[in-house]
Amino acid sequence: MPSCCAPSDWAASPINAALLTGSEFESATASRTVRIAMTDDIEINLGPRLIRRFQDEAPNMDLVMRAGNHSNAAAMIDDDLVDLVICARPSRREARHRVQSLYTESFVVLSGSTAAGSDSAMTLSVYTTTPHALVSANGLSSGLIDDSLRALGASRRVAVVVERFSTLPHLLRSASLLANVPSVAARMLSTTFRLTSYALPFASPRFEVVAVWHAKSDVDPAQSWVRSIVTQEAAAMRALA
Repeated sequence: MPSCCAPSDWAASPINAALLTGSEFESATASRTVRIAMTDDIEINLGPRLIRRFQDEAPNMDLVMRAGNHSNAAAMIDDDLVDLVICARPSRREARHRVQSLYTESFVVLSGSTAAGSDSAMTLSVYTTTPHALVSANGLSSGLIDDSLRALGASRRVAVVVERFSTLPHLLRSASLLANVPSVAARMLSTTFRLTSYALPFASPRFEVVAVWHAKSDVDPAQSWVRSIVTQEAAAMRALA
């Protein structure tokens, strides 16, 4: 292994995937179950892409998708509940875990109507005086957005806290609420549920979406193949946002 390459980079690289899959693994004939955890804003976009790849290239492999996030990724991997977690980068990384960057994400605002502002812009005043719905896996009513607002000397009212992004469209269409949603999910939700999308009236916080797995999977050719298609599909998905 070249000294310049970290173990995680080497394990997930297309070259290494090709080396591992050459004679040891053939996706077309492989038969096994792969378990991937991710947040639902990622799953609603990436899930269908992965299913298509499995059906086209690995028709005998099964896919189990579970709920997971940056706070429980390490525990799910260590307890062998999943093979891979796709989430925001965890604040800590253990030596036994591998972390690979997939893409950088930012937020946009979704609303159930255009009453909160014009079709193309939203003022900070409207943004801060309209109640918000917040997705929080741990039930907390503040996040990255609130840190940015405090830096501006502003604040918002979080009137509703939910655990899943999939709940938001129904809330936004039934009440006067705003929601800050990662751009990849926002694109799909706004189109599917006819929600209005706005740019934030200030610089959006950015965060990194990563894949996390156990180091013991580095030399598993099937897992290497899975990581390679996750990387490809995540890049294609982000390019559309």
